[in-house]
Amino acid sequence: WQATMADAQLLDFDSYEMKSFYKTGSLFAHSAKAVANVGGHNDRVCDLAYEYGRSLGLAFQVKLSPGARIDPSGA
Repeated sequence: WQATMADAQLLDFDSYEMKSFYKTGSLFAHSAKAVANVGGHNDRVCDLAYEYGRSLGLAFQVKLSPGARIDPSGA
């Protein structure tokens, strides 16, 4: 998606977050949940691991693309 996006185009944060989830966050989220599941943890812990992985994936993606063009107004 980055390759086709014009430099002048701004993303609202929700769009950026969704793009980052599909790009990186999904891998982190599902991996963390799988590890918790294999470890024999209950569904609540597995869901928390998924949310942790999702947040970690988003943070990782933000760190990788510091020049991301996010519209600060949220529009």
